[in-house]
Amino acid sequence: MKIFPSVSLPGNAYEAATHYAKIFNAKVDIVRFGDLPDFPHDMPGKDAIARATLIAKETLFALCDDLNFDGGFGKGVQSRITIQTDKAEDAKKFFDALNVDAQNVFMAFDKTSFADGFGMLKDKYGIEWEIAGNVLDVRKKK
Repeated sequence: MKIFPSVSLPGNAYEAATHYAKIFNAKVDIVRFGDLPDFPHDMPGKDAIARATLIAKETLFALCDDLNFDGGFGKGVQSRITIQTDKAEDAKKFFDALNVDAQNVFMAFDKTSFADGFGMLKDKYGIEWEIAGNVLDVRKKK
């Protein structure tokens, strides 16, 4: 299991990721929205960052662009805690436990194009969580 922070930014996630990578001597794994197989390709924002993961030894830090459904950017600088497990059923247990008395479920836990299980919620304490099980490398092969 991995637990790491995830921050959304108002369109400058790539800049921030490369900046932090230099500071922390980290590798960066970039996935753009346009890399996702189910991203509407007629929608603006395909070059925006869906996930930029900084990897420094066993430490992870994730950034993304706060992309609105119209292709524009949101206010960003929002954070959530991400839990990533090897198995979707383990991730589902975390999601269900955090969902008790949750303030809001942004995305119900379900299979997606990028993970065998994924969900997002704000727990009863106001903490936002992103739970993923068996995350897949969905980048299109070029």
